[in-house]
Amino acid sequence: MDFLTGMAYWGIILLAVINAIIVSQMKVVIHGEEEEGDEKGGSCSVG
Repeated sequence: MDFLTGMAYWGIILLAVINAIIVSQMKVVIHGEEEEGDEKGGSCSVG
C-alpha cells in the first residue's frame, strides 16, 4: 500500500477515534421520558 492510499485509511480511523472521544465526553439528557401524558414526545438537550 503506497503512502497516499494509506493516509486515507489512517485519516478515517483517526476521525473515528476523535469522534468517539468527543461523544464519550458529552452529557446527553433526555427530558420527558418518565412523563406518560406528554404528547409532544419530550425534548433532548446536549451539553
